[in-house]
Amino acid sequence: MDCAETRQEVPLEIYTYICTLLFDSASEREALATLLSLLSTSRYIRTAASEPAIWKPYYDARYKNCVREREAQRREQFGGDYRLLYFARRELDRRGLRLLDDIRIQVRDRGVRAQELVKEFSFDVWDALGDEMRLPVPPYFREPGEEEEAPAVPHALSRKYWAEVAQGVIARSWAVKMWKAALQGDESVSFEDVMAGFSAFFGWSPMEISMRLDTECEICRRALKANGVLLDPEHPEFSVYDVCTAIICYMKEERWVKPADYNPGSEHYFLQFFPHGILVAGSRDAPFGVLANTWLFVSLCSRLGLDTYPSHIPPNELVCCVRSTPAGNPIVVAFRPLGEPRVLQGSDSEPHGEGSLSSAESTSYPPRPESSASAMTRS
Repeated sequence: MDCAETRQEVPLEIYTYICTLLFDSASEREALATLLSLLSTSRYIRTAASEPAIWKPYYDARYKNCVREREAQRREQFGGDYRLLYFARRELDRRGLRLLDDIRIQVRDRGVRAQELVKEFSFDVWDALGDEMRLPVPPYFREPGEEEEAPAVPHALSRKYWAEVAQGVIARSWAVKMWKAALQGDESVSFEDVMAGFSAFFGWSPMEISMRLDTECEICRRALKANGVLLDPEHPEFSVYDVCTAIICYMKEERWVKPADYNPGSEHYFLQFFPHGILVAGSRDAPFGVLANTWLFVSLCSRLGLDTYPSHIPPNELVCCVRSTPAGNPIVVAFRPLGEPRVLQGSDSEPHGEGSLSSAESTSYPPRPESSASAMTRS
């Protein structure tokens, strides 16, 4: 009995199951190398290793960023086959890094090549550029804490530098185009996107900020549930006011709202105006400013399933409007540079707000802006 016949006596699904265990049994790099080697063996084992579900964790682990429209087209093209998606993205990585090498080596027409990188690849090669920025440099250039035994990669310093430059160009280009669309009234541009545009000028991807917000929201959700806060709008005792005040308390605990022991001399003070402050280690020593806290509050409430939007009240105060349904009247929350955040007004079903609007405003509620740019430009 030959080897091929013996292997085929083992059901295909057993081989497939073994392949699914690779991702958790070794480092991602080692697991991927093993999986790729299996594709070069017999047709029987290659069939098992080609199962799309096996490739999903590898795809999700490597590719956190993308051009959303192009990613949707790829998923439609490959029908959700993560193996084909993975190899399609790796081909994009290869082409994008080759173009980056041309930018690094050839001084002439660097600007033209940078435009090509943004236009043709953009955030589709963001993760590959991130890998370039983590290349091991010669030992005498390494920062304290960097892996000492990793062999240096040729031209690592210049490759890291140009990869960071390329990420900055991609991020800033996205921010400018997005802001232009927002100013033209594009309703697909969210308040979260508009704020993330500021962090793009510091080299942050909007997808990185969005993923961190997702994580923060889950932590906030667990904290609220542990404190007995009802989050189901269908529950008869659900209260938008209670959710809002609980989120404000959570933000205080996380030091996003000005803590009592705040030191204005903190080196992270400057970050209080920008969304990527939540991504930077040590930045919680400095609270967020009014605009950033409004952005964070709106983002958390939206992820908790509440209809939330930024607006203004006279004379020109930025506020957050929160309601359980688009048809209801909102709770109005205002963050201030100094002092406690205020819950200015409750909806008809939430009459216990801590404050009130002026008498001229008592019968009307802050309207939803026509676009995200409306809230931002007035701020």
